[in-house]
Amino acid sequence: NTKDCTHDCSSCGASCGIGPLPPGLFPQNEYVARMKELLKMRRALKLDAIMLFDELNNHYFTGLSCDSGFLSVTAEGPVFHTDPRYSVAAKRIAPWLETESLKKRSEESTSIARLCRSAKRIGIESNLPAGKFLKLKELLSGVEFIFVDAEISRLRSIKSKAEINAIRKSAAIN
Repeated sequence: NTKDCTHDCSSCGASCGIGPLPPGLFPQNEYVARMKELLKMRRALKLDAIMLFDELNNHYFTGLSCDSGFLSVTAEGPVFHTDPRYSVAAKRIAPWLETESLKKRSEESTSIARLCRSAKRIGIESNLPAGKFLKLKELLSGVEFIFVDAEISRLRSIKSKAEINAIRKSAAIN
């Protein structure tokens, strides 16, 4: 039943059946603006790609709450990679964002290797689990990995009007 949907069902089909968007999500243009800043950051740091695995960072830049997936940002643009449980919702909540559905967790490594086969410098988060980092180093030998935590924190610390209004509403409630 899509009569209660809080989005334009024409973007996902009139029978999406997923229901309304979770409360508190910002409008799509907020996430698009955040992604543009991330793309600028990639260029400024002369990175071939940025790989974000942290759930909170992925949510901040995409609006997607998902414990299984990662965001890749390359010269071709951003792509959210996740398993089929989340890919339908990802396409619905963030239709502006390309989504790749990974059938198995093991496909994550293959996807990264394909995306970054010619990369020389890749930005990653420093809180990446050691096993995942070692797997990346194995798959992408010769790549220089650059920690981008400070830059991500800087981007996240600059608040938009929508964020300031949300903070004010929250403060008024609490």
